[in-house]
Amino acid sequence: MFAARILGPSDLYQNLDQSKTASFTADMVLHGRWALPIDATGQPSRKPPLYNWLDAPLFAAGWHSEIALKLPSLLAGLATIGFTFVAARRVFGRAQWPMACAAACIWIAAPENAKHIYFCRPDMLLIALLTAGWLCAMSALNAPPGKLRTRWLVAMWVLTGLAVLTKGPAAALIPIYASLHALWIGARTEEGDTQRGIRPALRLGWWWGLPTVAAMAAAWLIPAYLQDPQYVRTGLLGKEMAGRLDASAGAQTIGARIMAHMRPIMFHVERFAPWSVLSLAALFMLGPINRWRAHATVPVVLWMCMVLGVMTVLAGKGGSYVAPAYPAAAILAAFALEKVLGGMKVAAGRRAGIIAGCALIVGTSISAREVFWSRGARTGTGDAIAQFARQAGQVVGDDVVVFDGLGYVPIPTLMGRHQVGAASAELLGRARWVIMPMREGLPEASVLSAELRRLRAQDGRAVEGSPRIGLWAVDAVPAEILRGLGTQEDGGT
Repeated sequence: MFAARILGPSDLYQNLDQSKTASFTADMVLHGRWALPIDATGQPSRKPPLYNWLDAPLFAAGWHSEIALKLPSLLAGLATIGFTFVAARRVFGRAQWPMACAAACIWIAAPENAKHIYFCRPDMLLIALLTAGWLCAMSALNAPPGKLRTRWLVAMWVLTGLAVLTKGPAAALIPIYASLHALWIGARTEEGDTQRGIRPALRLGWWWGLPTVAAMAAAWLIPAYLQDPQYVRTGLLGKEMAGRLDASAGAQTIGARIMAHMRPIMFHVERFAPWSVLSLAALFMLGPINRWRAHATVPVVLWMCMVLGVMTVLAGKGGSYVAPAYPAAAILAAFALEKVLGGMKVAAGRRAGIIAGCALIVGTSISAREVFWSRGARTGTGDAIAQFARQAGQVVGDDVVVFDGLGYVPIPTLMGRHQVGAASAELLGRARWVIMPMREGLPEASVLSAELRRLRAQDGRAVEGSPRIGLWAVDAVPAEILRGLGTQEDGGT
């Protein structure tokens, strides 16, 4: 799966959010806007900056390739495989590590996870942090009161703060889970018994945990507010974060609101297929709800149901909002398959291998789709962009380059450059090269060119107006076109 995503066709420019995220990293390094970076079109970031902070050292070191821009997601995906294995081993028992491996294989063999493990967006980083926070919450409540529990709680709250810096309000899933675990499943006492209720829920370190999370968030929000107070108030805290609390608010009818709230469940069924059906079937295999608490899978069930339940209430807009439930869903899918195989009298020692084999078949089909039938494979645009940026970088060297009309085409970022909006007159005066779409009046013979084509995610149809990008020496561009480029007083490379 990882090989298919890394070595297969590039998906650059098919999803414009990737271009924005990469552009933010370039703006941080080149223009110093670490709290509130601005993309190539002049729009400030709508997400917290942890992904870009992690990516910035690579960019500053001169590593501007696609894999460098996606490395935080790649590492987060590998970490999530490990977290899924650890959680599964707690369910199946330490001796059942083959079943834990099978659950980890199921997690990676899903369309949504295959996409996000090599994707320049903070979603996979958030999944890794939330999964790690869930494990820390479980470990804290399973440990006796004392130093060990405190260490797990410290890790849980720090991971909550990091999740805030990754994608904001979704970080609340960690302390919500810890509270529900204490209330319903219970916490271990010094005597080795289990205590449930409000008392263990109040002993989760709220008095120091919440200030820690707030301080971590303030380390980002205060500098961002100093840079652009109006945008932070109305954009980040208002429209972006508060607006996520009920994404169905714009629905015009009751039916539309109901459908909006049902989207997360439908996303789960669709984007974690075929394992989503098994994960839901596992709930019925556990029997009546009043018996769940005594079952080894109960922390996994609670996490999956809580994530899906919270996102159903909030009517999450995209499939990535329910993706934090997938590690738990993978474990439940493995549990369901193990029960089915047991009912078929398959030897216990062979069940994990059969489940892993099923995951291999599904994963191979997903990999084949990425290599042969994905939007990147059908257009070749991502590879053309990467090749153009690489060759253009060799041609221009350290010369000043002006970019015009590229929108969210990530060529400047891949060249290690960043220009906000239109070029300034001062920048045009120093420029030796121009990269822009072909237009009337330009000489046909450019130094380099690339045909860019983008397909819609919904129906696979071509997006109209896909440009042909070219590199021209400034001296070869007619004066009237050059004058039309300098429409702003600010700009930079």
